[in-house]
Formats: sequence, structure tokens, C-alpha cells
Amino acid sequence: MRSLFKYIFLVISGLFILIAAYALVPKIPSRDLSWDSNPISQPGLESISDFFEDIFRQSQINILVFGRPGVEYQGGDLADALVLVHFDPDRNKTFLISLPRDLWISDKDEQFKINEAIYKKKIPSVLSEVKDITGLSADGYLIVDLKIVKEAVDFLGGVDIVLEETAVDWVSHFEMKAGPQHLNGEDAVWLIRNRYNREGDFFREKNQQAVIKSAFDKFIALSKEKKIDFFKEFILNPSILANAQIDMSLLTPYIFDSNLTEISLESVVLDFSTKLLKTGYISLPVGATTTNVSVLIPSAGFENYQEIKKYIQEKVK
Repeated sequence: MRSLFKYIFLVISGLFILIAAYALVPKIPSRDLSWDSNPISQPGLESISDFFEDIFRQSQINILVFGRPGVEYQGGDLADALVLVHFDPDRNKTFLISLPRDLWISDKDEQFKINEAIYKKKIPSVLSEVKDITGLSADGYLIVDLKIVKEAVDFLGGVDIVLEETAVDWVSHFEMKAGPQHLNGEDAVWLIRNRYNREGDFFREKNQQAVIKSAFDKFIALSKEKKIDFFKEFILNPSILANAQIDMSLLTPYIFDSNLTEISLESVVLDFSTKLLKTGYISLPVGATTTNVSVLIPSAGFENYQEIKKYIQEKVK
């Protein structure tokens, strides 16, 4: 009898979650979301039956994650990390595609570094550019501040990585030695921002992905209760949701999926070894604090992404 009551309770709880999720649907962009800079209103799900029909339909998901320092730092709206998270449910694989923060791009108004998207309010333009670069259409975006990263890593009890090269702080000369490292939140934030290395930003991107992978492993090892606490604290946090625009109809099927342990994470980094990017120098207007700025452009030419797209498609297929 006790197991029967438990079953009934779970069914009622599940229905409550579904109804709560449905209540959110009109407030969150639907699959038909337009990313134009002046978006028009798009119809969401028209009925509860539409919602239940779609809720367990799994499909590929592409979310662009901006990692920024936040208000506590100078240049707090300039992204230190841009990672396109591509999930393929058919193979249970997630690809972390790092986009170089110094990539020089343009929209119909101006040219700018891709990491200026938040500061210049150019996120819709960057989402469009991401499709040209990768061949993958972003279903939404998420902005994460360093403060959240620090707190999340500490919540997980730290992360464990293998550092390929010693990381050095160019100001204090503090060194984090190559080899196995256990990082708390403060250590992780320091490392994912550090680019004092011959590879520069690519060194940082590789370490960012290592921290993400370890954090994911720590998350899936949590108890069910701890996972719920994590979601409340770091996913359903109003400060997180205020800086996100994600199609929840794509994510809902996976909230009820217990096979997280079977998902594998793979990295895609566009470093100089790929020979797909080269350094360029852009002259700045008179009166700027410096005469030119170092940027990255495709080796094939400005905004010629054919080879880059081909490389990424080979990696994720």
C-alpha cells in the first residue's frame, strides 16, 4: 500500500511540474523564435494538447554560452568565453565548441570583436554569425558571470583537471603547476581567465573546457536531492534567467531523462594548429587609447567561414 501511495504521489508531482512548465511557455520563446534585432511577436504553443505532444520529443540543441566577468570587474560585459554547446541526442554526445573571443565580425552597422556582443547589445547579430561560422543554428543563449562559476564549483566540492602546461599569473607570478589539480571556485575562476601563455586565448579556452567537463562529471555524481538543489541555485536562479533566452520546449524532454551519466562531452577548439585562423590588426580612429587592435580572422579572409564550418561539421558528425 505504501508503494501505491508513493506512485500516486510521483504521478501527481509530475503533473504539477508539467502544468507549471506549461504556464511558463507563453513567457519563453517558442521554437519559431525570430532572432532579428527587431523581433516580431511569434505564436507559442496554442493549446495544452500541443504542449503534451511536443514535451517528450527530443531534438538537437544548440545553446551559445557567454562567460563574462560581471559587474565586479573592469570590462565586465566583455566575454572571456564563448562556447556553443551542441547536444546530439541520437548519439548522446555534447560538443563544446569554443569560439575565439578576438574573432573580428560585422553586422549591417559596424565591425567588432565577437566578445563585445553583450556590451554592444549585438547578441542577435552574433547568433546569426554563429550559424555562418559553425553551420549550427543557435536555439538560444545564456550569460554566466564569474561569480556564478565560483559558487557553482564550490557547491560541487571543487573540480579535478589535468593541466597540460603550468599556468602563471603575469602580475603576481603565482604558478599553478602542470599535472593533476583540484580546484576550488576561486582557483577555477583564476584559471579560466588566465591567458599568460604562448597559446594565449587558446590556452584559456582549453582550460575552460576542462573545468566544464569536470564540473559536469561532479554534477552527475550528485544525489537526486543535491541535483535539485543545484538546479534551484544555479539554473532557476532569477539572475541567471534574466540573462538567458532559451527555447524551453527543447530542454523539457531532458529534465525528465535520467540517462545523464551516458552523455559524453567532446571539445572543439579552433587554435592555430588548425591553420584556420590568422592574426590581423585593425586601425582605430584618432583619439583611441591605442593605434590598432589585434584580432583574429579566418585564414581564407574576413568572414570567409567555409573551411572553419567544414572543420566543425567534421568534428560533430
